[in-house]
Amino acid sequence: MVGMMQQMGALPIVGPGAVAAGADPTWGPTSSGSGDPTGAPDENRAILRRFVEALASGDTAAAGALVDPGAFVDHSPGWGTRSFDSVLESLAALRRSMPDLTYEVDSSNMVCEGNQAAAHSVVRGTHTGEPLFGAEASGNEVVWTHSDFVRLSGGRIVERWTATDMLTLFQQAGVLPAQGG
Repeated sequence: MVGMMQQMGALPIVGPGAVAAGADPTWGPTSSGSGDPTGAPDENRAILRRFVEALASGDTAAAGALVDPGAFVDHSPGWGTRSFDSVLESLAALRRSMPDLTYEVDSSNMVCEGNQAAAHSVVRGTHTGEPLFGAEASGNEVVWTHSDFVRLSGGRIVERWTATDMLTLFQQAGVLPAQGG
């Protein structure tokens, strides 16, 4: 939504997203194969849940153990991330702004088909740290939603797509004006 509105001139160009960086605002082509071994659905969901929790907590070693660093590609126009390192830096920036950052994975609604898994999370943090995309810390709790879609190969994540409610994040953090503001 933010990228679309920025392209239309309805919102200022702010944030880390692909549009703000002058990059392609789409997820881009899939780089991994669909013929990879599938793994067990419960196992694939557990890997994704551990990955989201490791990223949210800043445990880069645990997150790194769950990806294939040579094959990993991130498709995240909202965050503008493409590599595992850029994913880690994006989450580190969020934690510097919101030291109490948490992701609440909705485990009961995770899905898995073949070598792909998906999870939806509610993200919370209190903006008490560093400025976030130019917005000074307000002390307010910020709550938004985020979804991860991953492809696994050999028990490791090789590709990730995300959908994040950047508009809500930006409005609550004061990066963009809230509705009616």
